Amino acid sequence: MRLVKNRSQLIAHFTLRWEIAYLAELPPQWVSFSLVGQTEPLGTIHSRTHEVRLREGHTIADRQVVVLNDLEMQEKNMGK
Repeated sequence: MRLVKNRSQLIAHFTLRWEIAYLAELPPQWVSFSLVGQTEPLGTIHSRTHEVRLREGHTIADRQVVVLNDLEMQEKNMGK
């Protein structure tokens, strides 16, 4: 997915159908995402509202490409 800056908010633009399907299958929850090729979460997206939140201290470029982290990876990173 690509994150686009729109004034003071970030909007998720989905580029792959499976991203939307994956989020739709989940219960309402926050799902982490990271930069392509990295494992450290950059932020989260809500599975229902698609609201995007960056982790404190992180910034992105306009139209930044990011990837959803799988739930197993998320659970491992929550322990940090």
